[in-house]
Amino acid sequence: MKTYRQKARQTGHMVMIISAVDAGLDAGDKNNPTRWYTICEQHNEATGHPNCDIAREWASEPAGWCEACRDEVHADADICTCEIAFTGHCDACRRDPAVFA
Repeated sequence: MKTYRQKARQTGHMVMIISAVDAGLDAGDKNNPTRWYTICEQHNEATGHPNCDIAREWASEPAGWCEACRDEVHADADICTCEIAFTGHCDACRRDPAVFA
């Protein structure tokens, strides 16, 4: 089984990187492959990627794809310096400005 685990530097939560085939998950098709998944073990949220290298890149910053991690990062003033009122977005937590409407 092709599986990797790492601690996300952004949140400190464990993230699993796993082959879609080994996990029994949808691997997409040749036009839209989803061969690898990153899974936030803390919140059980996942997102798919076309290859392992991209999955590994995304694993270090789960706030970009795990909604619960995004909320945690946004709530932590030491991590998130959200200037959404001035810039229209938050680089740290990637929070959607519509949330504040």
